[in-house]
Amino acid sequence: MERFLSVGHVTNASFLRLAAIAEAVKTADRVVYLDTDTLVFEDLEIERLDMDGRPVAAVLDMDLSSTGVFRKEVDHGFHDPAMRSRYFNSGVMVFDTSRWEDAFLGRFADAMAEQETHCRYKLNCPPNDQCASNILFENDWTPLPFTYNFQAGGKFTQGWQSAKVRHYCGPSKFLPVTLRRNDPRDLAVIGEISRRLGLRAPSLVLLHAIAFRLNAWRNRAYAQQMRRFIRFAEPREA
Repeated sequence: MERFLSVGHVTNASFLRLAAIAEAVKTADRVVYLDTDTLVFEDLEIERLDMDGRPVAAVLDMDLSSTGVFRKEVDHGFHDPAMRSRYFNSGVMVFDTSRWEDAFLGRFADAMAEQETHCRYKLNCPPNDQCASNILFENDWTPLPFTYNFQAGGKFTQGWQSAKVRHYCGPSKFLPVTLRRNDPRDLAVIGEISRRLGLRAPSLVLLHAIAFRLNAWRNRAYAQQMRRFIRFAEPREA
């Protein structure tokens, strides 16, 4: 994997996640992968998830950009049921180790090589591990409810406030703390982690709450589009 070059906020280490999982499956019944830009707010109860006999369970990607996988649905409305399992976000993945195959690593490398020439899913898409993972597990993954990987594109919807996992995907993360990015819910978790590490906890929580609400109002049109997407694509059961 060393020959694949990272682009933007996608690091070289991300190309090795499948290799790390291949080691972990040797000693566990289920393996949970989480990106470092996630915050977990409650017990995920991974052992209770119904994975429907597939090797991996993940959450539908929430990218509604004009170059993303769902660009046609954004333009013409969310009507196609097939989109609900078309393309997952690789920031949170649950693996059933009994369904793991040693051949996955070689097939992932082949998918990365394909990504170097063209992308099956997105426009203007540089080589990346997420698209390669989708090639590898195409039609062989189980959709999880958005709450297991609620991505930052939906941060101005109600689901962000109750999500089990917040995923701050993209170039801006939950650190450093900023007025427009952080709200009281993630500040509480960041504050608790900071205190346990002997660090200074974030302050001015009320000011953050006000700034976040103003930012939500400014982005209300996009938030409404995201709510329509979530209502249509949300899996009914985990």
